[in-house]
Amino acid sequence: MRKITLLLSMLVLSVLAFAQRTVSGTVRDEKGEPIPFATITEVGKNNATKADANGAFTIRAADGTRLRITATGHQEQTVTVNGNQVAATLNSTDAQLSEVVVTALGIRRRSDVLSNSQQGIKGENLTSTRITDVNQALAGKISNVQVRTQSAAKLGSQSAIRIRGANSVSGISNDPLYVVDGTPIDDINFINMDDVEDLQVLKGPGATALYGVRAANGAILITTKKAGRNTSNISVTSTYSFDKVGLLPKYQNEYSGGTAGAGWQTYTWQPGDPAEWKALDGKRYHTYFDDASWGPKIDGSEYIPWYAWYPGTKYSFKTANLTPQPDNVRNFYNTGQNTLNNVAFSKGGSDYSVRLSYTNQYQTGLIPSSRLNRNFLSAQSSYDINKHFTATVDFNYVNQKVDGEFSDTYGNNASGSFNSWFHRDLDMNILRELKDLRTPTGAIPGWNLEDGTPGRPDAKYFYAGTAYWTNPFTYYDLISAVNTQDRLYGSAGLTYKLDNHFKITGTARRNQRNTHYESKLPYIFEFSTEDMSSPLAINANTGGRPVTATYRTYDVRQVESNYEFLGSYNNRFGELTLDANVGGNIRQNDYSSLDNGTKGGLVVRDFFNLANSKVTPFYFATSRTKKIVRSLYGSVDLNWNNIFIVNGTLRNDWSSALPEVSNSYLYPSIGASFIFTKYVDKALPFLSFGKIRGTWAEAGSDLDPYNTTLLYGVGSNQWNGNITMTTPDRAIDSNLVNQLTKSFEFGLDLRFLKNRIGLSATYYNENVTNSLVTVTTPSVSGFSSKLINAGKLNRKGVEVTIDGYPVRNNTFSWNIALNLAKNTSKVVELYPNLTSFYLGGSDYSSSTGSAGYAPGVWSIVGQEWGQIRGRGIKKNADGVNVLNANGTYAYTDNVNFGSILPDYTGGLVNTLSYKGFNLNFAIDFTKGGKYFSLSDFWGGFSGLYDYTAGLNDRGKPVRDPVAQGGGVHVKGVSAADLKTPVDMYIDAIDYYDVNGANKINETHIFDLTYVKLREVNLGYTVPLNKVGRIGNTIKNLNVSVFARNPWLIYTANKNFDPSELTGNYGESGQLPPSRSFGVTLKFGL
Repeated sequence: MRKITLLLSMLVLSVLAFAQRTVSGTVRDEKGEPIPFATITEVGKNNATKADANGAFTIRAADGTRLRITATGHQEQTVTVNGNQVAATLNSTDAQLSEVVVTALGIRRRSDVLSNSQQGIKGENLTSTRITDVNQALAGKISNVQVRTQSAAKLGSQSAIRIRGANSVSGISNDPLYVVDGTPIDDINFINMDDVEDLQVLKGPGATALYGVRAANGAILITTKKAGRNTSNISVTSTYSFDKVGLLPKYQNEYSGGTAGAGWQTYTWQPGDPAEWKALDGKRYHTYFDDASWGPKIDGSEYIPWYAWYPGTKYSFKTANLTPQPDNVRNFYNTGQNTLNNVAFSKGGSDYSVRLSYTNQYQTGLIPSSRLNRNFLSAQSSYDINKHFTATVDFNYVNQKVDGEFSDTYGNNASGSFNSWFHRDLDMNILRELKDLRTPTGAIPGWNLEDGTPGRPDAKYFYAGTAYWTNPFTYYDLISAVNTQDRLYGSAGLTYKLDNHFKITGTARRNQRNTHYESKLPYIFEFSTEDMSSPLAINANTGGRPVTATYRTYDVRQVESNYEFLGSYNNRFGELTLDANVGGNIRQNDYSSLDNGTKGGLVVRDFFNLANSKVTPFYFATSRTKKIVRSLYGSVDLNWNNIFIVNGTLRNDWSSALPEVSNSYLYPSIGASFIFTKYVDKALPFLSFGKIRGTWAEAGSDLDPYNTTLLYGVGSNQWNGNITMTTPDRAIDSNLVNQLTKSFEFGLDLRFLKNRIGLSATYYNENVTNSLVTVTTPSVSGFSSKLINAGKLNRKGVEVTIDGYPVRNNTFSWNIALNLAKNTSKVVELYPNLTSFYLGGSDYSSSTGSAGYAPGVWSIVGQEWGQIRGRGIKKNADGVNVLNANGTYAYTDNVNFGSILPDYTGGLVNTLSYKGFNLNFAIDFTKGGKYFSLSDFWGGFSGLYDYTAGLNDRGKPVRDPVAQGGGVHVKGVSAADLKTPVDMYIDAIDYYDVNGANKINETHIFDLTYVKLREVNLGYTVPLNKVGRIGNTIKNLNVSVFARNPWLIYTANKNFDPSELTGNYGESGQLPPSRSFGVTLKFGL
């Protein structure tokens, strides 16, 4: 990057000698209002620029130069330069909505004639805060699109997205199809946001039917930037940003680690103890082994901290004062650093265009020792071979390397500990300082020590390692996990244009990804749990250890090849315009993986090689699959005088993944639009545009390969020299067919006051049938389950987008867009005698709907899809909580707590411009829906959170015994008769401990509703006449500052951010949300 910057600097200096006048100008409409983002081109020259949001522009030009000025929805005008100022007035046309947009299969159509729901956004509106995740950039900007982002600490992760809610009674994943310049891809991390020109979201089957089985969950079409003809440009964009932890649970800081009721332990030195420990004789300490925080009150008193027992530090054999550590968790996380640099070159002649782009992203994460390095290289080119043939090639290569262990589920060594099992008195700075500390035996010590007999610390335990948790800094410093990916995707095409009406294009596309993952766990972790009497030896009765030194490699190769043709014909017959397309495609998906790992530890310590496995043969698993889909498709659009438009599509797929007798399926759609503007212009003069539209369509999805045949599994072990094989436990219906969605939608598009205000509304109703469901079967069949087609899901809703300019004058403009959606996804039926179906959950969920530490997610007939089901508080007939004799809650299994889907989604996007300043901000919100927090479940159980401490409603410490006025106040009815009122206090430890022991999920179910400021950007376009001689060289200069996720404005439970949930069902020890702040410099040559 330094070489590139130096080269560009030399280029700037080399042309400073050219003294050419900088001309300033404005572009306005016939009413004198500015026209934003008009294009200004010097006639006959490779010199062009764009106006800003206020219609202002600067361009280098001499007197007598002719400038062509164009803008969507306005008539073109040419002006002649005479002096330093130019003013242009463009008249509005009657086609304000006739912007050309990309639709399915890359077919370009005018937006005003579309009959289906499709919403787009320009690239500059996605990248103002330099977001590198496409899904995250869409939050709040597209109606009926729910985005669930990930913590910035989890480098290389991607956000999840749902379009129109659930799309199957049996599926938890709702990922849409992503298409970049016509090439389907399966990982949004490999989309370079610096190259995005336009993005279109196709929401329903009416818009996606031409994609067949691939777009059952909707489609996101991305068009990348191309070079214009007869222009040249160099652009440079450089960004620095940093990430800080944004939200943490509210912890209690009154009580230390330890066991409830155990209180202080006093150490008495005895012969046989290490001699140095004599300095600690008679001193107090709290329980180390119990990783909860129900210990003594943090009152500044003298005690023995965990690190005092070990020699070799300035803290050895010394006591400390027990003081609060309110920021200890926050102090664990680093400040993430992120640099993002892009340089792009584009040039076009009369018969060719080429654009080259390179982007580097380097990021250090919030997790210690974590980093990401990502490189993008892309090229887009076209060449007119002659008047009939045009060749196009686009190429994208991405290399990504991520270092770090980013587990963000229960039990991870960062948030999985801090939010569930931790000592609130731990000083994080000392933990960081002592990350290289070792016991006299060479083991890793930690704060979570085995105490031995209470009051009798034993060096055998203390020097052997830790009980459950090690020093988190030591863990992340020593463990190695490296994920390297190489992605290559692109296409080569040839178009033959017979005349102005007919053309045919043949295209070959390829999308290839190679992934190599390598992890190393050093021997010291195994050694630190070597004492088999330690509680760490969770399988001590068999001589096993919970941790062994390991080496693992995992390689994946995925290749998708598409070979397609598309013939297009368009013509006008009087007042009737015909657009027709016919095409075909052959798609082949090849997948192979190889997973290898050592077993039983390493023969030679820390020699990470598969051949060094203690147990042979070492672990391995391999998989290879292939799938071919052949398709034919077509579309027809009939447009009568831009008033009545009828369009239809038809696609047939033949999939190798389905049985031969049912592998062919047809997807039709038909739509119509009526543009009624001219019929009401006199009665409604304020109406600029009006259209009603409707679409009926069918779409669906099929199977992954090899799901229609019973296959043997090949094991890695041998018996008498022969490989072992396993028979499948799941039977398969021989008559499987594809899932099918039938959809109807109706919409209304209105524009008012010469396009100043706009309204777009869509109602849709869709039925999804023939989902793939695995049902249990009687054991006498020889199988435990069977894969069948079953179920019916109805999803319906309303999508509304309102946009406009509340204020727009010569110096100030304000554009606002409001997106709203109401969606329901109701399970209508499943299968005879089957009323519920388990969709999944965390490792701690129960598929029976009871006795799980975490609830599961279910499809339940008659209910909204994605019900959280688990153990709840028992209620009587009047809905009053039922209490046991000791004051704890009685419980009931199989309680439905609500859907993981929100009732409403939306966003508010604002753009304000004043002279050269631009302020953009986007708000994202949802209303309704539920989520479960496993961290809250364990954090309350272990006494970490603030609600487990403080004062009760009697003004007494809640952790004091009930006899002393403490305790938790509970009300309800007696479990004995379900009617006798109960009003009592219960000891806090019993209240929180028993609820956890009884696995009651209900008190940890929270509302998914939130309002969040997703992004803010303040930019300034520097006037070129104010930057001296350099203004004669550069075409534009902009500097901006931004923030991402700066403010969670509202949510019911402030301990967690419901917009960032790792799991579909909720939160499970995930890494914390973050805030990002940065600055960007952008200029063009």
